[in-house]
Amino acid sequence: AHEREKQLLLEDTKRVLAELERFTDTCQRLQTDKRQLEEELAELRSKQSAVAQWEAQITGIIQW
Repeated sequence: AHEREKQLLLEDTKRVLAELERFTDTCQRLQTDKRQLEEELAELRSKQSAVAQWEAQITGIIQW
């Protein structure tokens, strides 16, 4: 009986460790995706700012 319990616990442990590894991989992939999206967002904000400056300059030239 003791050996059977021990075997069941070992199998459970292996299953939980495999699940943990999958979750860890998923978490790392999500962190990478998040970092890429943050970089893209920063780039888009920079472009938006440049466009706003150009619009202001064009407006200034037209009014001149």
